[in-house]
Amino acid sequence: MPASTLPLADVPGETRAFTPRRDDNSKMNAATEDQHISVVRQRLARRFPTMDSGVINQAIDTAHHKFDGRPVRDFVPLLVERAAIRALTGDT
Repeated sequence: MPASTLPLADVPGETRAFTPRRDDNSKMNAATEDQHISVVRQRLARRFPTMDSGVINQAIDTAHHKFDGRPVRDFVPLLVERAAIRALTGDT
């Protein structure tokens, strides 16, 4: 079976063309990612009001840099926030 076709689960022996979906609207560019990371900074500052902002920023920056060079960026802000929360709460 060619790589560009997939079997139809409900029709034995039938296939359909498979075209990977590329939704350019969902691509995260660097500016958008930075805006989302800024929102993460604000959210964590509110969540940890007694914690030094430098500590919060360091946790976010450390988590963010773990994704340097990764091609898929859409979920980086969410993953950064989760990793930073784990670092700030000691739940590693």
